[in-house]
Amino acid sequence: MSESEDQVSNQDDQTDDQQDASQVDDQQQVEEPISAAEAAKLRKDLADTRKEAAKHRTDLRKVQADAARAEQDKAKEAGNFQALYEAAQTTITERESRIVELEGQIAESDRATRRQTIAAKHRLTPELADRLRGDTDDELEADAKSLAKFVRTDAPDTEAGRGGRRPVAEQKPVTPGRTVEGVQKVAWTAGT
Repeated sequence: MSESEDQVSNQDDQTDDQQDASQVDDQQQVEEPISAAEAAKLRKDLADTRKEAAKHRTDLRKVQADAARAEQDKAKEAGNFQALYEAAQTTITERESRIVELEGQIAESDRATRRQTIAAKHRLTPELADRLRGDTDDELEADAKSLAKFVRTDAPDTEAGRGGRRPVAEQKPVTPGRTVEGVQKVAWTAGT
């Protein structure tokens, strides 16, 4: 402390001492007896003041308890929010993994459908369709063509439209000088 602060502090202490001394003098001068009615009134006022102070202390404790409960509730809610947040994150993660799994199944189903379609186009059996390799339709087409070269299909030719038989020579149109018998004489062979 500096000297000026010490002086101010000493002056404050001296002022306090003087006030205490004047209060002692006032108490010595008040030694007059008081009446019983005044004493009773003072006792009643003192009792009322004490009751009021007790009520204020009780109210203060209630307010402090309410504040403590509010803090606990706030902390509990924060904990609940954290738990809810974590549960929501877990659910989101599970659903995202399920979505990825289902997308994979859909993609595989699409690939299988494309393989079956391309195999049918090249007259390959469904069993052989599973053997087709490639990621794009062009790659699957190329694989189906190469596989079809090595596989003999006894399936009827659907392009002929007549039970697997196709004409070797084309039919000639009927003209006024030709007979129907000459037009219908066309050699038929079994489809290969």
